[in-house]
Amino acid sequence: AFVAAKTNAPWTFAVPFSKTAYEGSAFMRPGRQKKAPAWEGLMHSYSLYAQDGKGRVGESAERVRIIPRPVRKSGLRADGVQRLPGKLDVSRFDEGGANVAYWSIRNKPNVRGKSLQMLHTGEWLRYTVDVGPEGAGSVAVDYTPCFSVESAVMVVADGKTVATVRCLPHPSGKGGPKKSSAAFCGIPPGRHELTLVPIGYLTLNAVEFGVSHRPEMRRMTGIPSLAVSRKSGRLWATWYAGETKGEDSNNYCVLATSADGGRTWKEVLYADPDGSGPRRAFDPEVWISPDGKLRWFWTERIAPLELETKVRNSGCLADPRNDELMMMTLDAEAEPKPGAAFATKIGRGVMMCKPTALRDGRWLLPVAHWQEDPSGCFLSTRDGQTFESAGGIRVPKALRQYEEHQCVERKDGSLLCYLRGKSGLLRSESTDGGHTWSVASSFDVKHTASRFFLRRLASGRILLVKHGPIGEDVGRRQLTAFLSEDEGRTWKGGLELDARSGASYPDGDQAVDGTIFVIYDFGRTKEQMVHFAVFTEADVLAGKDVSGRVRLRQVVSAPMEKKQPKEVK
Repeated sequence: AFVAAKTNAPWTFAVPFSKTAYEGSAFMRPGRQKKAPAWEGLMHSYSLYAQDGKGRVGESAERVRIIPRPVRKSGLRADGVQRLPGKLDVSRFDEGGANVAYWSIRNKPNVRGKSLQMLHTGEWLRYTVDVGPEGAGSVAVDYTPCFSVESAVMVVADGKTVATVRCLPHPSGKGGPKKSSAAFCGIPPGRHELTLVPIGYLTLNAVEFGVSHRPEMRRMTGIPSLAVSRKSGRLWATWYAGETKGEDSNNYCVLATSADGGRTWKEVLYADPDGSGPRRAFDPEVWISPDGKLRWFWTERIAPLELETKVRNSGCLADPRNDELMMMTLDAEAEPKPGAAFATKIGRGVMMCKPTALRDGRWLLPVAHWQEDPSGCFLSTRDGQTFESAGGIRVPKALRQYEEHQCVERKDGSLLCYLRGKSGLLRSESTDGGHTWSVASSFDVKHTASRFFLRRLASGRILLVKHGPIGEDVGRRQLTAFLSEDEGRTWKGGLELDARSGASYPDGDQAVDGTIFVIYDFGRTKEQMVHFAVFTEADVLAGKDVSGRVRLRQVVSAPMEKKQPKEVK
């Protein structure tokens, strides 16, 4: 439908959306049943397109969906209100009939057993629910695809969309029930009006809500990563957590953001594939790609069927060859909206360190294939859409542990890669763009068996954050930043970020103004703190605060409800 045309700026268009403006359009003409679609209660969904004088066409970033409210409040069922968290019986929608408790293309929803058969876009169902004191923070949809149609289910709480669960079809177009899930910031305790809105074509069997991912419920917090957006300087942080103390199938990943330089943080998304199920989400990473977008990575792992029971207690029993590397692409300058993006599998393995953007336009992703040779491997892409293998680093079995490898491109075009080994840091080099690498070996930079942080800065210097002095292995304490001005041959300075034992796993990024942010965890199962430090290159070289901008032990997450400590100079 044509909206408007303009020949002069400002290029702002008012898009009318009303019964008067819409009823004359082709979308509201009578269909096969010789009846015009009902305006009230029907979901309207559309995209906006604009074309300039050169014929170039732009599309709205998101499809606009408008769901008119029911004409009145639905009534409670005689058999009681359903309680969450738990499984929602989708066949037990509220009382009130059409336009009140549901909208259906039929006289009423087709209920078979406890399933709602063959739901279409535009239908909706309403439920009054009581949410317990633990809240509801994840949703899993049990559905049966209809034909080869990709579908989704929107979850609306009190008129606000809180989650959109993507429901993929069977590749052959045939098959039985499937399950898909999503996590969101939660429905608080109390009574709520819940609306389920199918998009596409599917049979809805059940919807199960898990407990919320509230920090005070956590018993494990750690392995963080941080990124800084290029335009506004918005901070992004991710880590993984769980309601048990182990690295197990209860793990899920958290994405948080700060728009005020890290003084306040808000958790905005969770990657929790199946709630309390056997699939584990862990080792996340955030990175601002060359196109300015936020790339959120994590790995999902599940055991072979015969180990599933054991995996519920220890996700580490799962076969690493089942690891699936996931990526979600988001707007780096704003908080994400529910359903604005979906995660996609981009490869196999674990990537818990930042990719490197090479001068030839490739992105080199340091993906590890644990228990394999080579185990320090890479995925390459130029656009974030397609990925391919790009070589690997052989690590001698006697030195191999968890690679956690990171690389920088030298000024001569060669690549320098540091890896974690059993006895400290290892090094490898490539002179052909990462297609082949030298065998990893020990060198003069000493370190404990733990993650470090290696990154090229805008000035051309290389930043290294490790435990203790350059030539010493001091265990997991004395987290210290160093700089190299000769492509990693020697290291200068030494700004201590946190002296405590247990402060570990640094990661970070540099803002456009040169400020450096480094994130790390402290006491993963006791204090459960995620901290960050702020400093400049001058502070590192001097080994102390000379810029007046140093901020240490700043808090990103404190599940144990610790108060923000005073700044440490």
